[in-house]
Amino acid sequence: MKIRTKIVFLVISVITFYIIASLVFTIYNIDINGQLEIEEFEKTEKRKIDKNLESFVELAYSVIETNHKNATDKKYLEYYYGRQLNDVMDVVNNVLKDKYLSFKKGKLSKQLAQQQVINFVKNMRYDNGNGYFWIFNNQKPFPKMIVEPIAPELDGKILDNKNFNNALGTNANPFVVSVAMCDTSGEGYVDYSWYRPSVTDEVLKEESKFSYVRLFKEWNWILGTGIYLEDATKDAMEKTKEDIRQMRYNNGLGYYWINDDKKPTPMLIMNPLWEAGEGKIHTDKKFNCANNSDQNLYQAFLEACERRGSGTVEYVWDKPIKGGETVENAPKSSFVKYFRPFGWIIGSGVYIDDIDKTITAKKDIMEVKKKDMIINSILISVPLGTISILFLIWMMNKHFRETSENREDEIESTINKDEKLLLYGDENKKQSNSKKTEEDLSTNFILKTFIKEQSKLLAFNKIVENATQNSSSNAIEEISKDIKEMTKLLREEIKTINKSKLDNFK
Repeated sequence: MKIRTKIVFLVISVITFYIIASLVFTIYNIDINGQLEIEEFEKTEKRKIDKNLESFVELAYSVIETNHKNATDKKYLEYYYGRQLNDVMDVVNNVLKDKYLSFKKGKLSKQLAQQQVINFVKNMRYDNGNGYFWIFNNQKPFPKMIVEPIAPELDGKILDNKNFNNALGTNANPFVVSVAMCDTSGEGYVDYSWYRPSVTDEVLKEESKFSYVRLFKEWNWILGTGIYLEDATKDAMEKTKEDIRQMRYNNGLGYYWINDDKKPTPMLIMNPLWEAGEGKIHTDKKFNCANNSDQNLYQAFLEACERRGSGTVEYVWDKPIKGGETVENAPKSSFVKYFRPFGWIIGSGVYIDDIDKTITAKKDIMEVKKKDMIINSILISVPLGTISILFLIWMMNKHFRETSENREDEIESTINKDEKLLLYGDENKKQSNSKKTEEDLSTNFILKTFIKEQSKLLAFNKIVENATQNSSSNAIEEISKDIKEMTKLLREEIKTINKSKLDNFK
């Protein structure tokens, strides 16, 4: 392979490598930037969804907080339970009035009339047995218990036990406080701790209680009945479930559900779209779909709440669509929050398959851009590379030609002088050399041909030497060594021819 061809091949290889490398680098950047753009889009969209879900869940959470607060707020209890307690109190009060009138009319003795009232109170129950009545008198400084159905050991006792001192969140005696209220307004509300009725023989436990008391002045008796705050809390929970069951957002598509915090698998408490599943623990395999694993969905809700009190859980679920059909295993994201006083986890979710569709569309667009970039790069790079190679070849030919001609003229001028000296330097020998004219002409032709080729090689050798000084390329150094070796051989050949010519002249 000629040296010039080697150089052209080397240049073509370098340009081709540059084009391919640039194309690969461009495609790589498109892929990386596209992937980063898609990831950022996905994160941004999910953050928006999580933020919206959190806002909606906070609305439902505020309902739970309000109802729970009301269950322990005295003014709310008076408003919400006051009428109920007042109505049931009227029942006993009417019996009491009736017995008092029988006594006044002489139909019953006072003792018998009062005993009949006491017997009635002992057996009177409401609210599934949790509601009952008691009677104590209004004597001072401490009243005496007339009848206490769930603590009969107190009947006839003076209510001065210091253990009773827990009314109104202070150390006040609730019976003394009740007497003071009735003396002032004939009735009132008082909160304190008292024993809860038991259907078994178990030891009674004290619970917070909110009671309504009313004075029956004719006998100086005070009637009492109340509601345990735990029952008020249960009522608040029931009310909350029904309130949240009716709540909707996003044109009726958004809803809420509630599960408890029991381990290992929480129980579903309320789901307006799946009432058949309420009150059950769901451990079927279809619920093992949370967080891209086989984790149970309700366990994942609990785990998210245990870590931070709230959180987002991603899973797959069947998505209902128009026409009564469903899309199986559609991606969904839910935000859940823990309400510890009730032991509830309230949550709401939204399907995020639209995000996946958008991401797929973006990936398709990115692929089209990548193909367009490849085609455009080829259309631009190939012509530019071809033009660059042609221009390089033209420049090389021009430079080689000019250098070769200059070198040839220089060498030929020097040789011509030597020829004239050898051929015509002695006029006396002119005749003797005439016989060898034809031979000399042949020799001169051969000599000039070698000189011409030598000049070209020498000129090219000079160019390569210059290139070698400015480049560390192994390929150019190898070419330079070949040229030097060829030049050396040609010089030796010319010397041999010149020497032969001189011998002939001699």
